Amino acid sequence: MSHGYAGGLGRRRLFARTAPPRLPVIESVNLCVNQGDFVAIVGPSGCGKTTLIRILAGLVRPDSGEVLDCRAPVTGAHHNRSLVFQHPHLFPWLTVEQNIAFGPRHRGIDRGDYQPLVEELLALVGLESFRDALPQQLSGGMKQRVALARALANRPHILLLDEPLGALDALTRERMQEELRTLWRRTGCTVVLITHSVEEALYLANRLIVLSARPARILTEIAVTFSTNGHASSGREVKSSHEFLTVREQVLEHIWSE
Repeated sequence: MSHGYAGGLGRRRLFARTAPPRLPVIESVNLCVNQGDFVAIVGPSGCGKTTLIRILAGLVRPDSGEVLDCRAPVTGAHHNRSLVFQHPHLFPWLTVEQNIAFGPRHRGIDRGDYQPLVEELLALVGLESFRDALPQQLSGGMKQRVALARALANRPHILLLDEPLGALDALTRERMQEELRTLWRRTGCTVVLITHSVEEALYLANRLIVLSARPARILTEIAVTFSTNGHASSGREVKSSHEFLTVREQVLEHIWSE
């Protein structure tokens, strides 16, 4: 407990400041992510989704339990686990190409070893002609594409996405869902996505995890086929299909029941 003084109208009042009570955030989550999976995690607002993905990234240490990356304990942040946030957090003084290359360059890898991957990623996210642009010259969707490419430049075991499309306008978000879907298919990377959008989760993932209200526990897991069953050419058609809407309502029922 710490003490201080607050003054007003010539009088001094003593006040006490106490630490906020510790709240249990995650109660019991046992989850195995296989290589090549695209796992989406949804749940009520404030249930602990972001805390969970920060634990997976090694940014937060759990009070109990453990996280394993290829059987090795996760004890801190590592380039094997790349995290993309809701806001891209690009370095404003670096170009698109320099932002993408930042990870391997910072780790001391020779340019000749990482530059081919940077070129591949520039092409993959469609930003070859913007390689020399600064972040302030890009749209919101383009900035997030740079953030995704920068994360992949580290060749991570797993790509962790914390609501990466949440700050985009509706039309840009639709386009970026297609970009993210294509990126996953072409790279075969392992992805864990946190999102508030059940529709987005169903459209992108091959596994959907539904969390309870805080403290979070897994309510159900659903195998999802919309991202892999050949409907890639028409996103709106998939999202308006009877099968898609039925599964969406089932997931929403789980969440609303909390």
